[in-house]
Amino acid sequence: MHHESTGIEGAVAAVARRVHHIISNDGKGENLICDVCINNKWHSVESSEIVGAVRTAAKSLKIQDKGIDPDLIGAHSLQAGGAMALKIMGYNDSTIRKFGRWKSDTWQMYIHSQISKLYEGVAQKMSTHIAFHNIAFIELMN
Repeated sequence: MHHESTGIEGAVAAVARRVHHIISNDGKGENLICDVCINNKWHSVESSEIVGAVRTAAKSLKIQDKGIDPDLIGAHSLQAGGAMALKIMGYNDSTIRKFGRWKSDTWQMYIHSQISKLYEGVAQKMSTHIAFHNIAFIELMN
């Protein structure tokens, strides 16, 4: 946690709210911070439930109408999508690696399908006339 995670909407407050919720619902020391209390009984959130929630959200967005099979989407899609969103917003590579907890540059393979968004307007900028002189090939006078 760092100084930007403080405040009423920060990560520190969110963790405090979770701990308070667990204690208020007779949680024990062995409860995980991601556990949920349903009908006075504690349950751990399973990875399959997270994947199911992501797929349900994808289906409600009707991404299948854009040719994306919601059943091929998983929790890892959130990490890859986050990397893409950060890149589009102009964050540098080292920041993206830190936020996504990537140990390598593997995250870069996820941005290939969005290359058109990343390089929007680049061709137009490249075709802008710039007056310059290339001195590498000027013959020296004797």
